[in-house]
Amino acid sequence: MDLLVSLVTNDTSRSQSVAELTENKYFTRSWSSMYHAIHNFYCKRQEESVNRPQLRDKERKKIADYLIEKIVKKDQSINSMIIDITSNSKKHSAKAADRTFILNHSVPEPGHEYSVVCVANTAPWAVPVSIERVRSSDNKYQKACEQVIGIAKQTTDKTLNIVTGDSAYSTNKFIGPLHDHANLVTITRQRTNRTIYDPFVDPQKQKGRKRVYGKKLDKLTSADYTETHTEDSKKGIITIKISEYKDRLVKSSKGNTMTKKKLNFIKVEVFDHNGKKKYKRDLWLCVSGKKKNQVSAKEAYLYYK
Repeated sequence: MDLLVSLVTNDTSRSQSVAELTENKYFTRSWSSMYHAIHNFYCKRQEESVNRPQLRDKERKKIADYLIEKIVKKDQSINSMIIDITSNSKKHSAKAADRTFILNHSVPEPGHEYSVVCVANTAPWAVPVSIERVRSSDNKYQKACEQVIGIAKQTTDKTLNIVTGDSAYSTNKFIGPLHDHANLVTITRQRTNRTIYDPFVDPQKQKGRKRVYGKKLDKLTSADYTETHTEDSKKGIITIKISEYKDRLVKSSKGNTMTKKKLNFIKVEVFDHNGKKKYKRDLWLCVSGKKKNQVSAKEAYLYYK
């Protein structure tokens, strides 16, 4: 497997022989082991390895580290990522291990789920740099956080890592653990029925627990910032109205305390050339992270778009 990884990553050294491939940093063995591997290529394996899954994961990590090293530049100012869950139907594989029920075109089927992270700032298409299977015993949000943090560690403190996800990732299980990382900002689609609160700013009572949450957010009149711009579409020019609500709070959930983690919320309204709303529901985005204010409302909308 080391030889295969060395061959796949042979884009810079351009090795011309097997001996030169063994000089690749991903080839962790010595030249003599390569000689024995070639000499005994047709020999029957004496015994089955008891840790094949661990070895497979180790080799997969080498390939993932190589992709991240080649695509994610340490000195770039912005590293934009996209995360999502994709499924692979295994309804005809009765003996496939660890099958769970997935949705295939809204139809429940047995199969596997995979958490995929792509780097978006690589033209002309987003390159997947981390693909992990979500087993039945795994928490998909914890798995996603581990993937994102692993990629962010490849960059320096000067790089702002921006992660974009759909409404499934607006949960506290995802934005909570990533909020405290210094160079991570998450932009997720917000569920329209989620209650947002203003921080409590009135005088506290002398006795009892201190209040954290104030009034519920007035989504019609309490925007801190509003801007509009126009865009071209297939049916003519449309107007985009972006409203931003800064430093708001959401309720905590089990295992994820959100009382000290302030979030920015963005409402996006789309109007046609007659001034009428094109969509019944507005787009709501949640921007989280210590450096969330470094991403403007319009930039957050464009990253998600």
